[in-house]
Amino acid sequence: MPIYSIDSDNNLAVHPDADAATKEADATGAAFETETDFTQAVADWPASRLVDVWNGFAGAPPFAELKEVKRFTDRKSAVARIWNAAQRLGETLEEEMRFAEQDMLRAQQETASALKPAKAARTAAPKATKATTGADGAPAPKQREGTRKAPVLALLEREGGATLEEIMAETQWQKHSVRGFISTLASKHGHVITSTRREGDQARVYAITK
Repeated sequence: MPIYSIDSDNNLAVHPDADAATKEADATGAAFETETDFTQAVADWPASRLVDVWNGFAGAPPFAELKEVKRFTDRKSAVARIWNAAQRLGETLEEEMRFAEQDMLRAQQETASALKPAKAARTAAPKATKATTGADGAPAPKQREGTRKAPVLALLEREGGATLEEIMAETQWQKHSVRGFISTLASKHGHVITSTRREGDQARVYAITK
């Protein structure tokens, strides 16, 4: 079951495990799994913060149809609307994680194929011709040259890591997608990833611990 978080900047995110959600929430945020958890976690938050949380994702995919608000009718309405949005975010994460897993599997298969011994030249030549042209003689589409995992790992392995914004620019993902993918790298693929605030601009920075 997805676990959700709201960090100190009021960003709503979804994660595949509780540890990642708690880390992302920071000391002044919230991590929650159910609507009851969420209601309790934000019980002492001012109404203005709930408005900031909502306006942080309203209008952005997958919430393009949602409009920003100046205030909510009451706290109960605010909690219910944000929780419903979080549920949709969970569904989006599960779909994106399936795509990510498919990318990783495809990369493994391509790597395995590349390691196989080359066939005899007499059989390789016809296959090369067939692979590079379509049925109408036009060039066939090129195979994928990489996966989304590779560029993200490259950024995380840099000295000093990478900011959330840098990863978003590289992948063209929304914030919640980046956070969910990084959580999956840690929980499913064994990478030890730190999440810190950079002094100065307070940007969120992710890095792989080597």
